[in-house]
Amino acid sequence: MKKLTMIVVCCVLLLSLCSCKFIRDYSVRGVENFDAEYSDFELNVCLLPTEDFLERYEYINADYRYSAENAGVLSLDESHESIVMIQYEDDVYLQAKQYCLDNMELSDSNIIPYGDYIFFENIELAVGLGKYGSPIGFPRWFNMFAYNDTLRQLVFIGYYDSTFYDVDIVEFQKQWGSFLQEHFGEVYILSKYMMNP
Repeated sequence: MKKLTMIVVCCVLLLSLCSCKFIRDYSVRGVENFDAEYSDFELNVCLLPTEDFLERYEYINADYRYSAENAGVLSLDESHESIVMIQYEDDVYLQAKQYCLDNMELSDSNIIPYGDYIFFENIELAVGLGKYGSPIGFPRWFNMFAYNDTLRQLVFIGYYDSTFYDVDIVEFQKQWGSFLQEHFGEVYILSKYMMNP
């Protein structure tokens, strides 16, 4: 009996140590807290064109949100979302946008117009991790870059969802607005109404 109790206690301890990341959800807010190294699944590593991009161009407003949701101890299902939104004055916006277009590895095929935004898949993360055989790709694990000429705004999105298997890419692109609303709605709505001077 003593042996059985000891085995159960060891199993519970081992399970709790191994599952720590699965029992907590967390988020980080504010552009001052952006860190390319602070993200699960490398979402922030290639999110911006350079590590000093936020300092390179003077902006009017900026926001950053990172969140992770885990299904629970007995499930491996989890999702991670990262978004940086930056708004500029006219001239600075054009420079910052052109810098992104010139210095990011953007997909020629995965381009999604949505409202006044044009979204491009940023394939730098996929190319880098693909070398190691990682199962990375749109729409399960991706980075996106978008610009909005009307709001003079640049948007950088990182996303990972372990439950997205065999999702049809064309169908997912058609549902892009719903996806944004569901996963980035709070930030997206704020950007349209509060970041527009």
